[in-house]
Amino acid sequence: MKSLREIKIKNIKKTKKVRVTSAMFLDNLIDLNSFSVPDEEFIFKIKADGKDKYISLLMVSGIDIFHYTDNDMESVFQNFARATTSMKCAHKYIFTTSSPYFEQQKNNLLLKRRNITHKYIMRMMARKENEFLEFEENHSDRLAYLLVFSDDISELDDCCKRFKREMIDTNVLFCNEEQTIEFFNKYLCFDTQSEKLHTYTETNDKTLPTEIKFYQNYFKIEDKYITSLVVNDYPANLNDLELAALVSTFADCTITFDVKFRSKQIVIDEIKQSLKELRSRAVIKQDVADDIDTQNEFDKLTAIYNEISSGNEQMVYTTLRFFVTSDSYEELSKRVRDISVELETRGITSFVPINDLKSEYFGMTTDSNTIQTPYPLQDTYKRQYPFYYQSHTDPSGIFFGYTDTHGLNIFNCFYRNDKQGRNSYDLLAVGVKGSGKSVTLKTMLQDQLLLGNKVMVLDIENEYRDMARIFDGQVIRMSRGSTINPLQIRMTVLADAENDDENDGASITKSEAISMNFTLEISRISSFFGQYNPSLSDDELFALRDVLVAVYKEKGITDTTDISSFLPEQFPIFSDLYNYLTNIQKDQTLSEYERSNYKKLETQVKQLSKYGAFGTMFDNYTNVNIDDKNLIVFDVKQISEMETNVYNAQLFNILSLMWAETCKNREHNAFVSPHERRYIVCLLDEAHRFISVKNRQVTKFIETLLRRSRKYDAGLWFASQSILDFLPSSDSAETDVIKTIFQLIQYKIILKQSPDSIQKLHEIFSQFTLSELNNSTNFQAGEMLMSLSAGRNKVHCYKIATDCDLMYIGNAQDRSEIIHKIFNRYYTEMSMKEYGKQLLNDPAIRENFCKVFTNEVLSIFGFEKEDSDYLYTLVANTVISFGQELIDIAKE
Repeated sequence: MKSLREIKIKNIKKTKKVRVTSAMFLDNLIDLNSFSVPDEEFIFKIKADGKDKYISLLMVSGIDIFHYTDNDMESVFQNFARATTSMKCAHKYIFTTSSPYFEQQKNNLLLKRRNITHKYIMRMMARKENEFLEFEENHSDRLAYLLVFSDDISELDDCCKRFKREMIDTNVLFCNEEQTIEFFNKYLCFDTQSEKLHTYTETNDKTLPTEIKFYQNYFKIEDKYITSLVVNDYPANLNDLELAALVSTFADCTITFDVKFRSKQIVIDEIKQSLKELRSRAVIKQDVADDIDTQNEFDKLTAIYNEISSGNEQMVYTTLRFFVTSDSYEELSKRVRDISVELETRGITSFVPINDLKSEYFGMTTDSNTIQTPYPLQDTYKRQYPFYYQSHTDPSGIFFGYTDTHGLNIFNCFYRNDKQGRNSYDLLAVGVKGSGKSVTLKTMLQDQLLLGNKVMVLDIENEYRDMARIFDGQVIRMSRGSTINPLQIRMTVLADAENDDENDGASITKSEAISMNFTLEISRISSFFGQYNPSLSDDELFALRDVLVAVYKEKGITDTTDISSFLPEQFPIFSDLYNYLTNIQKDQTLSEYERSNYKKLETQVKQLSKYGAFGTMFDNYTNVNIDDKNLIVFDVKQISEMETNVYNAQLFNILSLMWAETCKNREHNAFVSPHERRYIVCLLDEAHRFISVKNRQVTKFIETLLRRSRKYDAGLWFASQSILDFLPSSDSAETDVIKTIFQLIQYKIILKQSPDSIQKLHEIFSQFTLSELNNSTNFQAGEMLMSLSAGRNKVHCYKIATDCDLMYIGNAQDRSEIIHKIFNRYYTEMSMKEYGKQLLNDPAIRENFCKVFTNEVLSIFGFEKEDSDYLYTLVANTVISFGQELIDIAKE
């Protein structure tokens, strides 16, 4: 008698077909037209074989389990066991490779493009749209889902929520109706009919194949040949992560893994029967190897029996299937044969269920645990943790880069989903020098500019000038003559914004907002003084606040004054404050202690006024005007060599202006349609100058801004080289505030790290395992761990910067290397020295080469001169330098 494997490999042959149409599905087999369940967002109803079932679909993200340490891996296994124990409903894991569907993302880009007139941005947006089309055509994502079945809605809901809660290491998300319908379309049509998602309205029409044909040992949807390969036996000892390895190895298959529990007594009875059979086998004459195998199996089963009897073990029953697809019958036969042989090498046997492919297909939507291979939960099952592949897609995101498993990261930092813990838009990026931090942040900011959002940058190293020229931005060069009056009160509290919080039932009136704004601005000015002179005592700062209130009152400004329409000249400057301090000391009723405080303040304020060293910088009405541009760069390179306290005070002054400008965004968004909504990014490099245990007041100021930024559609982005820049080795009240700030920040990006920072990173960002953080010491430039929420939502990914991007966000060396690379790719007929001689001997050839090669480079980038004069200039200058380099080589 032939074995199942022999039948499968040698006898896959065509027989009379049975044609099944969608109409037959609707009548008898699979019906999804009553899909929605009233008052339920994540529970749906499906009819299979005439029976109604409630289902929920969950998407399970992967983790880099293969690179975990033993301790981290053991923790993952244990949590997976707890999650599995909580799953009393029958369920099916589905690992499927499908092309992505980006209709929503493409529509979002089309809406954003409507009002764009900037030629370069228009061309960039067109490229972003083409990226989505290219991905839909050529990319495949390996996705993991959990499909759970029940007859009872409450049981199903409770079961899924418990599973999600227990999967501590892994991000698990409920799929809504739209996502679930998209899943069933890809799953049941085997990625052949995604166009049905936007051409039909009925759920059946969207999700079921237009036509399916069943044969003896395969079925066919459109031109795709499909069969089911069912695993029916495993080796006695299954290696850890064997299932994860199978999912990774056979990425071109749809793999399903049905799982259910049985009652303890039934399990014990079955094990007793198996032990009797093994004991009987032992008395039959066998060769030595068979005797050893029988004894080993008996010993292991005895141990499992004892564990189950004592309550320390449970048995899980499973069925593993591989749905294999090919473009021809011959290729399908070969692929089935190859997979079977590979499984055999792992001690796993499988078969194609001849004449039963119709049931196999219908079982894709139901509990189809037909083989019921037993797994001891603690001993074997939990150690098969199969979630490895990573990808991420936000509904309105654009292409960020690839994950470490080559999945797509479609990211929108302004996507809000409270259920997923995506509550705000702030970000922290940490990476050593050479980690690609600067390029990563610039490409992320470029994405925001393409989407029509506004970006303000505190440019420490004068590295954003080229980017500003490309995007028609404004560069504000801060010098001793650039004045941002620290005493100018700005409106940073708006009643409608502060009231726009679903989680806060309290509301404030406009007059209360004005009063709150006055108080916060007084506090902000005190923080400025704290930057200028960190040694000021609390009593001196209290006295300063009183003096400020008095000086503002002299200008007709109190906590009831609406200053929203005030001109810069209507606010006091430091000369006014200095004069008040000198005059108040003449008051004979002052105590010596009060007089002493005022005298100390007078000394400090004098240096900031026209009578002191820094009057030209601070003692004037604001003369820094922010244009109506989407990219504003504050270039502080010129003042970076000043005394640290003065430099830090001016940086804080700029931060305050950036925040005030951010608050104006609320008014802008009040008069535009939802797709024209504008968001704000404020990037602060060297953020440890603001967030520091040595800078308590400014640190508290930052904490306040982080609690309010979401209300103004803004994200504060911070960057630094090391987490150790923010936190000392010891704990204190100040470190608690900094830890709170890190908790408030939504997105954490961990680029390449130094080994000495790993322990502190793990202490602060516990969502990353030590295994992941230790691995970060070997990251390439642009490689990162990205945490999307406080929990398990994280990806190991890369930020993609094109050669064209690097022409204006990179440095001179980047530009030179790109031109060299392009030249070496296309100019291969002669050596560089020979090309150089031609340029050396004929100036006309040199001029023509520079012109032609510049246009060739632009063409390779996908642009023309008319798209961006400045990009053309950057390329042309680099080509000219390269031409001179060729001439120098020729002269050698």
